[in-house]
Amino acid sequence: MLLVAWGSEPSFQQVLRYDLATGQAAGSLPIAGQGEIIASPDGKLALTSLYNEAKGANEDVLYDLTDAAATVRQRLPLRADTHTAGRLWSPNGDRIAYLLREGRTPGEEQTQGLGLYLWDLKQAKATKIADVTDPAGGPVAWTPDGRYLVFRQSDAAGANAFYALDTTDNTLRRLPLDPASRILGWLPQAQ
Repeated sequence: MLLVAWGSEPSFQQVLRYDLATGQAAGSLPIAGQGEIIASPDGKLALTSLYNEAKGANEDVLYDLTDAAATVRQRLPLRADTHTAGRLWSPNGDRIAYLLREGRTPGEEQTQGLGLYLWDLKQAKATKIADVTDPAGGPVAWTPDGRYLVFRQSDAAGANAFYALDTTDNTLRRLPLDPASRILGWLPQAQ
C-alpha cells in the first residue's frame, strides 16, 4: 500500500492509500499535518507535525494507520517557537530520534539546534540525549539492533562530524569518518 499526503503544500488534510498491485485508490485516512509524514517501520503508525493554535506551539502527532478513523495515539507538545527536524524511527518502532530546533517552521532561518532528543513511545516521554547546537545536525541512522544512534553535527572547527551514541548508557563516540560521508547501511560482522 502506498500512502500519499494530500492537500496544499506544506499542509495536508488527508492521506490517500493506493494499492500498487492494482494501481487503484484504496481509500483515505483523515490525517492532518504539515511538512513530512513518516510511517513507522511496521507501517502501523504515522508521524507528522501540526501547529496547535490554542497553545501557540507545534506538536508532533502519531496517528494509527490501522484505524479507519486514524485515531491520534500520542502527541508530543513542543515549546513555543521550536520544531522538530530529522525525525527518525528506531528499527522496532518504539522510539523516535529528532533534533529540536529554534523557529516555528523548518522554513524559518535556523539559528540554533536545541539538542538531540529521543521520544520513547512506550513511556510517552521525550528526553534530551545529546547537546547538538548545529541547526543542520541531527539523526542519520540507527543500528539494526536499535542500540546505537548515529548523528551528525558541526565540530568546533565548523566541519561536519559523525557520532555514535549508545542509547543504553548515553556514551558518545566520535566516528573517524570523512565529513562528506553518507551512511548507506549496515553489513553483518564477519564470523
